[in-house]
Amino acid sequence: SIAQVDSNNKKAETKAYTAIKEKKKLMENEAAFLVKSYEGSMFEIELAESAASHYSNAGIKQLATQLIAAHKAFNTQMLNIAFKAGYTLPGGIDGNHAADLTKLDKLKGNDYDKKYMDIVISAHEKSADDYSDASKKLANGETKSYAAQTLPKIKAYLVMAKKLKDQLK
Repeated sequence: SIAQVDSNNKKAETKAYTAIKEKKKLMENEAAFLVKSYEGSMFEIELAESAASHYSNAGIKQLATQLIAAHKAFNTQMLNIAFKAGYTLPGGIDGNHAADLTKLDKLKGNDYDKKYMDIVISAHEKSADDYSDASKKLANGETKSYAAQTLPKIKAYLVMAKKLKDQLK
């Protein structure tokens, strides 16, 4: 009957609307992860570049050099994913990260080294959490794969940073 067809159409419309809404939310989560991760990675690069000219501990220069190369590679991957998906990534670091850099650049010697390591450790802890969540919660696709493949690298740098901080006097 007509009432049955109308009821079936409404159920189909509701199901389609729900699916579209869920897909939109997943895309928003994916875009938010990429934007946050890209900006954080740009901050890591600027932070490591600062360390390369301000450090007093040779281990910090070595770590900074590795972080620059790693985060440039991460950014290239994120840019490729974002381009394919039509997402726009930030063109620079946010105000909070810029303020952190300004404060850090005023320090010298061991004070610089300790503060730099605190920031690196904190940033990598936050990134590890974000990448872990993304690798579990995002829809299957390139961003989720990227997060899962990158997470062990972030964790490895976190371990390196913690060991290096423990060596500082």
